[in-house]
Formats: sequence, structure tokens, C-alpha cells
Amino acid sequence: MRKKILLSLLCTLLIITQVSCKTNEPVSDTEFMLDTFCTIEIHGMDEDKATEIINETFDECKRYEGLFSRTMEGTDIYKINHAEGQPVEVSDETAELIRTSLELCEETDGLFDISIGRITNLWNFKDTENPTLPDDADIKAHLPSVDYRNINIEGNTVTLSDPDTWLDLGSIAKGYIADKLSQFMTDKGVTSGIVNLGGNIVAIGEKEDGSNWNIGLETPFSDSTEILGAVEMKDQTVVTSGTYERHFNIDGKEYHHVLDPATGYPKDTDILSVSIKSDMGNSTLCDGYSTTCLLLGKDKAIEFMADKEGYEYCITDMNGNITQSDGFGLVEEAGDK
Repeated sequence: MRKKILLSLLCTLLIITQVSCKTNEPVSDTEFMLDTFCTIEIHGMDEDKATEIINETFDECKRYEGLFSRTMEGTDIYKINHAEGQPVEVSDETAELIRTSLELCEETDGLFDISIGRITNLWNFKDTENPTLPDDADIKAHLPSVDYRNINIEGNTVTLSDPDTWLDLGSIAKGYIADKLSQFMTDKGVTSGIVNLGGNIVAIGEKEDGSNWNIGLETPFSDSTEILGAVEMKDQTVVTSGTYERHFNIDGKEYHHVLDPATGYPKDTDILSVSIKSDMGNSTLCDGYSTTCLLLGKDKAIEFMADKEGYEYCITDMNGNITQSDGFGLVEEAGDK
């Protein structure tokens, strides 16, 4: 189990830490939620207090999962998807996240589209031992329901104009949760720590020795054995998405989890991975932007990010070439993790 946890944590981002010279040793814990291994780490705080905050932070994480999960019965999203078009009252947080998501849907003309839940439900990227493709007829049958304009929200009331439409917030929810958890921790007095939600990283403050955190980005398809390099962070967040994260192979063809709302199939893209970095509190859009960039492809992704002030990008393309914005700051350092 310890080996599995370690490999999962290194799946997309590696936190490179140094031993603190202070009396209070770093305190961390890992739990499986949000369909990934999540780690909370606190530095420079009494062990008992840090442990208490970590436990409370995980409780908050579970609460958000209980709002946004598409598959867990009883969540806000589950209720919306099974309401057959009837109005559903949701929490403030769910309403906020849906509104933010719809703004990105509008900005991308539906390339990023949270109404893709019916299509997502047809694909199973968990069973990599015996993968199967969904029936093409089923995909075509549900494609007409994929349209973010079917989602109507007034106050905290959500109504789907097409009863067949299902929501899926998987492309943006972890970023939102990372924002909320890091704010929760700072409100509790944490001044140095890490929130790692399996590819969504928030670096709170700086390390105890006053230096910045160094976050390593994985080389795609390296099975967590190599890094592209490291990026320094302080009170910042970085989100990485990649076609290598969840995928399977059938008859020599690779299928990844980033689905095209227009076709219902994995998007044909020349990007293997993309990382978006910004100030702490902006993980929500970092998450949404990383998915959008994968869908756009390299050239259009660079154009898309050109006017996103305060957001930096690092793209690895199909040929292994790395392209980063001036402010991203990746220091290339390929090698063993």
C-alpha cells in the first residue's frame, strides 16, 4: 500500500523538500479521495495542532466531494443529473462552481463543456486490464444532450432544459477544492504547507528555511520515474493535466480521458501535458485552463493563454518539446525522481 501511495503522489507532480532545521518537523498525511491520492503537509507548527488541522482539512475535502461527485449518490451533481429536468436546490459552493464553469464554457464556445456527463459515463478508464470501448450508437445518442446552454442557474436553483443532460465537474472541481482547502488551512494559522490533490498543487507560504518550494513536473509516460524539471513556488498554485494520466490501449490505439464534447471521443491533440501556474487562490481556473489547452492543441493553447494575465503555462508536446511562457520558470532537469 505504501508503494502504491508513493507512486500515485508522484503521478503528476513531485514535491522536492528539504529537511527543516527547526524543532517542529513537517507533518503530513495521505488519503484516497477525489479518485486520487491526496496529501496535506504542514511545516513549522506543533505536531498535535498540525495533525488536527490536517484531519479537519481532509474532512472539508470529503465534504466537497460529497457536493461535486458525479458518481456518489446524493451529491448536488448526482441530484441534478437524476432530476429529469426538475429544479434542484444546491449549496452555495456548487452554485459558485457551476457559474465559474459556465463562464469558461461560454469563453471557449463549448470546447470546455461541463454538460458532457452522459458521454463521460460511457467511458471506463479505470479498467486498464480489460478495457472496452463504448458503443458508438450510445455516444451518438447522447451527443445532442451535450450543450452547456442547457444548464440554467438562478440563485442556488439549477434546472436542465434537456432532461438527458448530465453535468461532470471533473475538469475543474479539484482546482476549486484546492483553493478552498488552502484557504481553510491559512485561516487556521498555517503559514507553510502543501496541498496536493493528485496534480493540483498549492504551495502555502515558503519553506521553513525561507526558501521557495520546488515542485517537480513529471515527464509524460515515464511511469513516475523522470521529471521534466522543477519550478519554484511561494503562495502559488500549479495544475497539471495530461493525456497520459488515464488511458488505455486497444488494438494498438491509445485512448485518453480528455473527451471532445463535439464527438464524444478522446480529443486528437498534439499535447501530452500542460501545467498552468498562478497565485494561490486561482487553482480553479488553472484546472479549467489546463483541460482547455489539452483540447485546443499546442498552437491554439498558446494563443488562448496569451491574454490570461497572471497565469503561466508549460506545455509538453507529442515530440517531447517543452514550451513555457516567460513567467512559468521551469528549470529543465530530466532524470530519476
